[in-house]
Amino acid sequence: MAQWILLVLALLAFDVRASAQTKPGPLYEFVALKTFRCDFTESEGRRTSAAGVTTRATRETFSDLVIDNVDYAKRTARFIGNAGSETVLVFDGPMTVSFLEEAPVGGNVNVLSIFKRTGSLATYRAVYSRHSALTTGDLTISQSYGTCRGLL
Repeated sequence: MAQWILLVLALLAFDVRASAQTKPGPLYEFVALKTFRCDFTESEGRRTSAAGVTTRATRETFSDLVIDNVDYAKRTARFIGNAGSETVLVFDGPMTVSFLEEAPVGGNVNVLSIFKRTGSLATYRAVYSRHSALTTGDLTISQSYGTCRGLL
């Protein structure tokens, strides 16, 4: 009986090693991606008016945000969206690449993070956190969820 148990354990161990070796790898290295096109379809957050009234911010969804000219060595990229384009900072790590945008008004910052190991044929999960203090005195804090497609 002990021999059968050892045989089954050995077969299971072989099967795990074999499946790990046959798992398909990425089509190309992540660092080769210089452009991303992102769509954010879900969001949550809050809006606070200058008078102090707080409401939920659930309509912070948008599509076709483009991140272009990603230069991992120089740590720069270009955001291209509905409000124009600007240069952003790039923080590249083993699990994520993040883009830090400083809005031209008020010192507001936005962070977009793409999770590298969630890719499937160049589509990656992503989150976009926006922190906005408007000149009207209103505040908007939101987080949008979606995907970014990597383009060569």
